[in-house]
Amino acid sequence: MSAFEAIISFVASSSGGDAAAADEVWGAGATSPRERPAGSRRDAEAATPEASDRRRARWRHVLFEEIWREHMPFGFVPDAARRASFAQSLEVAVRAFAGGSAADAAEADEQSEEARLRACSNREVLTAEQADLRLHLALLRQRMRSLEEQSERAEAKAAMWRGASPSSEADRMQAMQRELDYLELARRLRSRLASQRADAQRCDELARAVQQRLDSLRDSRYAPGFT
Repeated sequence: MSAFEAIISFVASSSGGDAAAADEVWGAGATSPRERPAGSRRDAEAATPEASDRRRARWRHVLFEEIWREHMPFGFVPDAARRASFAQSLEVAVRAFAGGSAADAAEADEQSEEARLRACSNREVLTAEQADLRLHLALLRQRMRSLEEQSERAEAKAAMWRGASPSSEADRMQAMQRELDYLELARRLRSRLASQRADAQRCDELARAVQQRLDSLRDSRYAPGFT
């Protein structure tokens, strides 16, 4: 029995020790929260609206993925690059129909991600999150190294074409265009590198939060059948 259950049981017993007191605290016929009737799922969702909204959004995403795989018009050729935008478009439509904002929901979801990880008590979920974050961070760092190298090469080639000695006006125009092409490439690569660094920093913060949560749960006890 948890400390909370013990306190409530003490309150029930001190109020007369009869069944009516326990019924008032835990519900008819129950002496602890584990024995209390589950009630309806809709009532439980109403008691936790924020978590319920996130849960429904996750299931909608699963259904959107199924529509993309199995229920698009016959002859449609799936394009992996458009898959995420398809699900996002449907979510926007659902939120707009319901009178909400998908952008506000996405922003709130991102801000509360770390808080949800720190509040999670399921060690199996946390371990899976930790493995994915570590892999994601490794891939981000690998791409960052590649972007750094490619941007440096592009800038070097731009400098090479800038210092070229063309023999004709056509050659000069071609050299200047090559210089511009490599400068634009370097700019795009540097922009992607900055984005990857921000993502890596965020991923590292989440990984540390998961590790701290796992450390705090290391000696915790769980009910049989749960991890």
